[in-house]
Amino acid sequence: MVETKCKYFHPTKKVWQEIEVKIDKKLNFDYSKCTWFAIDGEFTGLYPQRDKSVMWTLASEDEEGNLRVEMLYTFDGDADLKTLTELITSDKEKIVWVGLADLAFLYKDTGVMMTQPIYDIRYASTISRTYTPEHSLDLLVLSLLKFNEDVTNKKVMGQSKEFALPPESWSETLHQYNVNDVIYLKALSDKLKELTVRMEREDLVKAANEVLPNLALLNAKGFYRNIFNFGYKDTDMGSGVVIPSR
Repeated sequence: MVETKCKYFHPTKKVWQEIEVKIDKKLNFDYSKCTWFAIDGEFTGLYPQRDKSVMWTLASEDEEGNLRVEMLYTFDGDADLKTLTELITSDKEKIVWVGLADLAFLYKDTGVMMTQPIYDIRYASTISRTYTPEHSLDLLVLSLLKFNEDVTNKKVMGQSKEFALPPESWSETLHQYNVNDVIYLKALSDKLKELTVRMEREDLVKAANEVLPNLALLNAKGFYRNIFNFGYKDTDMGSGVVIPSR
């Protein structure tokens, strides 16, 4: 087990806090009483039939409502996936960020598909915030949580080679990068749910989240392109403009 500390800006208290993070080949927290968890994966590539997961980062709350984070290291192929499998098929809300690849690799790792309820932040933002084509994690944190922080830690992208090394050799920057992918998802989901109701589009967000497991299954089986994009060779997802093929 590897233990590290990462920073977290509390979205309601508006103060920086420090949280302890555990990295292990099994999940150690008790999830029996939590009603939600956020999850994000890191992979050696984006093709489940070729690549494999490196780790899964999970954020949730303890009984006192305090945020907690742990990472499940799966790169070596000998991780204990029992608790992870139970979680993704439970009735707890699963919050993801652009979850298509996450669900596909979870299916590869555990042999089961994540079940509802699922809330994909990117789907919800794209549907409810049609006044902008910008839906990056950084901009959502700035726009909805009202603080400016490089939560995606762009400077770490050049260090992605560290994922091939054991976790004890990872830099503090890489640890923070992994944690940032999940620690703000719950707060963002709460804000987006409020916005979706005001926009009267909650039924559309629900429908998008319901179809996500089926799209992930296609992805896991090797159908990486959008098979529903008939007659088009490109799609601008930001503006909704499609370019017909000739």
